[in-house]
Amino acid sequence: GTTCGEEFSSILFDYQFRYGRSRNQPDRMDDLIGSNLQAVCSTAIIVGDTMEHWKDVQEQYARGEEDIVFSPNFEDVKVGYFGHPDDLATIEEKMPVMYADRALPKKYMNLGQPTWRTTIRSTFTEPGVAPGLLTDDGVINGGWIDQLSMFVLRSLRPESKIISLVSRHESVFYPISVSGLLGASQEEIDNLYSSDITTSDYQQSLLIADGRWCGDYVENNAFSADESFNNGYTAPFETTDPELSSLPYGGKSTNINLRGCTFGKT
Repeated sequence: GTTCGEEFSSILFDYQFRYGRSRNQPDRMDDLIGSNLQAVCSTAIIVGDTMEHWKDVQEQYARGEEDIVFSPNFEDVKVGYFGHPDDLATIEEKMPVMYADRALPKKYMNLGQPTWRTTIRSTFTEPGVAPGLLTDDGVINGGWIDQLSMFVLRSLRPESKIISLVSRHESVFYPISVSGLLGASQEEIDNLYSSDITTSDYQQSLLIADGRWCGDYVENNAFSADESFNNGYTAPFETTDPELSSLPYGGKSTNINLRGCTFGKT
């Protein structure tokens, strides 16, 4: 037999050999997102007065001015989603009803159906190493803001099995830090991302998922491809769903009792 990694490498290298140098091969990057495969992608986007403030600050920076002050209003930071118009309309209709008491869904913003090329360019995860991207809708700030997207996915596919990939330890330290830089108060941060408060959006998202892959990208070397793949393929899996529990995976459990992965574990 062969390992999953060997099978994947064989498929990838075969594809590259057959089509990698073909000038006539269609480029899926130019397909509209959601046109052939149902998919939605999130990104943070700055709108309103804070967008105008951002543009002023950028001009000051370009002029080489010193002591520049950026004072964003977190109310102007939204969770934008790209996808098929029908899917986005479904989310927009159902999510406010299904999750009226949650904070993150209130920040939802429909960003339309661009190509995959535009989508990937607009959902970078590291705003610290990529500049804000000014668009007609606002300033794109990266895909860090919606950690699990469970509210969106359950609104879109209420009957489907939903599996989330989460990280143990301080699983949401990154959005906590960036939200603070974008003007969020401690109360707003706690309501969105706290691993210590069971009523936070993050903890409640854990309950929505039918299963949770619990990776470890803190203690493992996240910059090593081998370590990242090994971590992903061997990560513990938590579920109480009967169908998912029947899968032949040795790392599954009904309670892995890990912070950031198990509901209520703080």
